[in-house]
Amino acid sequence: MVWEPGATVSLEQAIWVTVFVGCLFVVTTYLVSELKIAEDEKVEREKKAAERRVNRWMVAARVATAEKRAVEAEKRAVKAEKRGAAALTGAAVAEASGVSTEKAVAEASEVLAEKAVAEASEAAERAGAEKAVAVAEVEMTGGGETGGRGSTGGGGSTEG
Repeated sequence: MVWEPGATVSLEQAIWVTVFVGCLFVVTTYLVSELKIAEDEKVEREKKAAERRVNRWMVAARVATAEKRAVEAEKRAVKAEKRGAAALTGAAVAEASGVSTEKAVAEASEVLAEKAVAEASEAAERAGAEKAVAVAEVEMTGGGETGGRGSTGGGGSTEG
């Protein structure tokens, strides 16, 4: 079929051209959407991979920090143990010499309480629980007792 000037197009030819152009439009739109979906999936995969890398780095940093804290806690526990042994020895010497042992015993109990706090701190770091440290500190200071002698929690006097 040759196009000549002044020639007319039949209705059937116009319909076929319209259908062909419409099909090209649909196919082009589909391919563009598939390319966009593929690009979005690629970006999402890269984002998740980056998150996994960051999470690995964060875990490694937390492990290193926990190991460092554990080493420091062990050092503090050793120091507290040495101070506790020295204080107990001092209390024994003071008792043997007849000097008042109240001060020496108080120092020894304070050192032992510090050792208990250090051990509780190490356990808390390993377990991830800081509650044990707070409990040990409360026990060291003597606070937190309820219902014992001299307690004000009962609402009345303990003396008759």
